[in-house]
Amino acid sequence: MAIDPKKAANAADLLSRPAAISALKAITGPEVNYDWARSLGLQALSEIAATAAPVPTPPVEPPIEPPVVVPPVEPPATAITTQAAFDQALTKGGNITLGKGSFTLNVKGSGITITATPETIFKTGGSISGRNITLKGGKVLGKAKMANGVPLLKIEGSDGLTLDGVEFAGSDNSGVAIFGRNVKNLTVIRCDIHNVRDGVMIWTGFNIVVEDNIFSQMGSDCFDPSGVDGVYFRRNKIRDARHMASAHPDIVQLGTAPCKNVYIEDNDSEADTMGYDDFGCTGPNLNVNVRRNKIRTVGYENTIRFLVPKTTGEVVDNVIIKGGSKNPLFSVPSSMKKSGNTIDGKPI
Repeated sequence: MAIDPKKAANAADLLSRPAAISALKAITGPEVNYDWARSLGLQALSEIAATAAPVPTPPVEPPIEPPVVVPPVEPPATAITTQAAFDQALTKGGNITLGKGSFTLNVKGSGITITATPETIFKTGGSISGRNITLKGGKVLGKAKMANGVPLLKIEGSDGLTLDGVEFAGSDNSGVAIFGRNVKNLTVIRCDIHNVRDGVMIWTGFNIVVEDNIFSQMGSDCFDPSGVDGVYFRRNKIRDARHMASAHPDIVQLGTAPCKNVYIEDNDSEADTMGYDDFGCTGPNLNVNVRRNKIRTVGYENTIRFLVPKTTGEVVDNVIIKGGSKNPLFSVPSSMKKSGNTIDGKPI
């Protein structure tokens, strides 16, 4: 085989580069004599590459799929139907499901969720205290009594209690549906509260939320906070009031001890009611915000009335429908901002 000297020189120059040497190794395998190959030209290298045995490619193993882990399916909770079984479950805590039956609430401890059905009845005078407790559904039924201080439900000393979708059904517009003292982080949401004198009454507390509830057939006030820091009364509906002749009917009555950081917003009243008031309060309420509420008054004079001087906050964009009331009162101290409020569509 004739070797062209020029091609041999080019081949030698090419093979002196590491990349070219590596490429030749990959094609020809380790058997080739590189010194001999350099003496050949490009033509000889091509012949060697064409006749060299290819290096076998190792087979590619398919990836190993991890085993599929199926989580265990927990059996559905068995609904409790007796008081004894309910009391026993409360000692263990956790999630408790109640079925049809009549129960007394005497709930203590922490981290307890009680889920009830419309056929679950709770007797008057029950109590819930402790931390992070939730009651969902069910009906608290009976006659609350003002004289001996027996509400439908007592929640004194609770922290982190949620009452969600519970019906509080009183009798003869008497007593209080929910009463609490020294309460923290209470949420009353989506409840139906009716036929009691007062709906929710809290004496001293922090962060009390009452939202998206229905109040009807109330003897007096829907919500009575006193000495509370953080009052949130929002998106509640007030319907079909039956006020007692001796009562002082308000949607929200700020109580004897001053409150602060109060937010009364977006509530809708179609009841004969007096609205929002601080009658009898011993000192100024601070940062009271009454916004975007609808108040319909028939026969009662007061709609929004804050009497205590130096009360701060704002009364904004409230709609008052006079109905049969001759002179609905709207009284806000100069220390509060007011704007956008109307009576029968006319600015106040």
